[in-house]
Amino acid sequence: MFGSRKKRATGIHIGDDALNVVEMSSSSREGAKIEGLVSLDLDRWPLSVRLSRDDVSHQLLEALRRSVDEYDLNFPSPLVALDPSLVSVKRRALIPGSDEENREYLKWEATQFLSDDLDHYLLDFLLTTQFGFVVAVRRVAVEKLRSLCKDAGVAKPRFDAVPFALCNALEFSGGSLEGVDLVIDIGDTEARLVLLNKGELQALESCNWWDGGLAMYMDAFSYSPGSKQDTGGKDFGKDRVANHASDDRSQAQLLSAALAGFVDRWADGKTPDRVWIAGRDADSPQWGAAVASTLSIPGEFLNPFAVVEGSEEIVTNVNAPAFAVAAGLAFRGLAGD
Repeated sequence: MFGSRKKRATGIHIGDDALNVVEMSSSSREGAKIEGLVSLDLDRWPLSVRLSRDDVSHQLLEALRRSVDEYDLNFPSPLVALDPSLVSVKRRALIPGSDEENREYLKWEATQFLSDDLDHYLLDFLLTTQFGFVVAVRRVAVEKLRSLCKDAGVAKPRFDAVPFALCNALEFSGGSLEGVDLVIDIGDTEARLVLLNKGELQALESCNWWDGGLAMYMDAFSYSPGSKQDTGGKDFGKDRVANHASDDRSQAQLLSAALAGFVDRWADGKTPDRVWIAGRDADSPQWGAAVASTLSIPGEFLNPFAVVEGSEEIVTNVNAPAFAVAAGLAFRGLAGD
C-alpha cells in the first residue's frame, strides 16, 4: 500500500463553511501517521462562488495563509478538493475494447455535454470494471485556485473531485468494501451521495438545500459549470445559497427523498449494506434518522482515521467525519496515485 521510504502528503478541503487540512506521512515500517489537522471557519459559500467573487476569495486566501503561517504544517504534496459546483462528472457504460479506446470514447462523450471547446477544460477519466466516468473542470477555475494557493504559500497543488476523495477515505478507513456502500457527505449547502459496489464507484449525485427547500437531483452533477445548462460568464457556478433550506428538519426531509430516488436509480435493485455519514455536521441525529427511515439500516460515521495508529493525541476530541474529504486526498497522495 505504502512504499518503503517515508512519504508525506496534504489534503486540503475547502468546504461549504470551513477549510479543513490534513497532513499525513507514511512508511512501510510505521504505516500511515497524522502529522497535523487544521479546521478554520469560513463564511458559507460553495467553492465556485469563492473563486468568482473577490471579497469571498480574499477570505479564502487569508484562511489558507493562516493554515500555512500559524500552524506547524509543511504542506508537502498538496491535493485540493474540487466540489460539485466546479466539476462535471458523467457516467457511461464501457464499450468493448481497450482502456485507451474507452478513454477516447469518454473524451468524445465530453464533447456532447460540455458547452465550449475541450481546450477550455481539464479532463480526466476513471474506468471501473463496468463503467467509465468522465470528469471535467474549467481551466480558468483551476488556474484561479492554483493562484490562490501560490499566494498563500501552498506550492504546486494537484486537484481531485470530492466524490473520489470520499472513496479514498472509505477505502483507507478499514471498511470491508464488500457489497454495496453508500457515502453521504453532509455539507452546509448540499449533501454529496456516493455509491460503491465492492469498492468500485457506481454512481454519484448531490442533494441541494436550495431553491426554496426543493431538492434538486443531479445526474452526476450534470448542472455543474460547463454543462449545456451553464450560462457562462465570470461566475464559475451558481449563487444559490440565498434560498438555503431553513432548518435541519427540512434538510433531513430533502435528504430522505434524495436517498430513496438515488438508490432506486443507481443501486440495481439492491439495498446498501452500509451507509457512511461524513461532514462537519455528521453527528446531527437528523441524518441518521433520515437514513434509517428511508433505507431501514443505520448510518455509521465515516472516521477516516479509524485504523491510523500512533496519532491518538492528535485526533482526541476531533470531529473525524469533518475531515473525510481532506483525509481521502492525503491518503491518495501517500499511495502515490
